Amino acid sequence: DTGAYNAWLSMKARVRKKTGPIFKSYGARGIKYCERWEEFVNFYEDIGHLWTPGMTLERINNDRNYEPSNCKWIPKSEQSRNRRSIVWIETSMGTMSVQDACRAAGISRGAMEHRIVARWPVDRILEPARKTKNY
Repeated sequence: DTGAYNAWLSMKARVRKKTGPIFKSYGARGIKYCERWEEFVNFYEDIGHLWTPGMTLERINNDRNYEPSNCKWIPKSEQSRNRRSIVWIETSMGTMSVQDACRAAGISRGAMEHRIVARWPVDRILEPARKTKNY
């Protein structure tokens, strides 16, 4: 599978290529891949055979290495939600990203940030914006 092979090559580059643009977020932080995955055939046997088009390799715990127990395939659209820069908040629907909370409440990021800074109660943070009357 070309997709699994490309994901394997990218994983290795993120961890080992010191001149790579994102090495600082992976290899420089001490992220490695298991010794078994040095060979593509082993990577494919462990997880690569599960790849399907549109999927990307995800580490379940971003502070742990690439290894069978810490990796899975997820849609590319979900990958962006798992960055270390994502801000998570508690809501009445559970923990969610600020972006998802904005979508659920139907409000802007600025309005959500106002609610967070104002320390709105968890049970109110997802309330839809109140409509104001224009006179």
